[in-house]
Amino acid sequence: MGGTTQIGNTTPVSEFNVWCDPEAADIIFRSGVPLWMVGLNVTRQVGVTQNDVNKLLAGGPVAKAYGGLFSFFRDSLKKVHGLSTASLHDPCALVPFIAPEMINYRHCHVEIALGAGPTRGMTVCDMRSLTTQKLENIQAMQAPNCNVAIDVQSRDLVEHILQAIIEWR
Repeated sequence: MGGTTQIGNTTPVSEFNVWCDPEAADIIFRSGVPLWMVGLNVTRQVGVTQNDVNKLLAGGPVAKAYGGLFSFFRDSLKKVHGLSTASLHDPCALVPFIAPEMINYRHCHVEIALGAGPTRGMTVCDMRSLTTQKLENIQAMQAPNCNVAIDVQSRDLVEHILQAIIEWR
């Protein structure tokens, strides 16, 4: 879980995890290892509602604990970002390995902005569809290095996660 193709949560365009150590993120993205980036553009769509919190609070001890945590997190996100749900950021990072069909990806080149200022830590995702490499005044596309999450079956994923929490004893 890191990065975003849209707005950030630390700067206008940078997500917290990448922003904290963009040099480390740059090393990973340039490493050549297979990568799946599930960023804020997707994780903010996967959120726990007040009804979900109520469902958890009516469950067993583990579900109640999560219900309390999600309630606090939801209230905090509403105050700071104006969001109405508690985003399930980190569980989304596991989706490629547990339920890959729930997120759609685009294979593209991702570069980390390392300069100073508001773009530091930005995950620059080249999602252009250029048909040739020889276009005047247009920078050529680089080879894809990451599968970037672009769409999610959000409600199905929330239900999948809630069910796992409720059944956890």
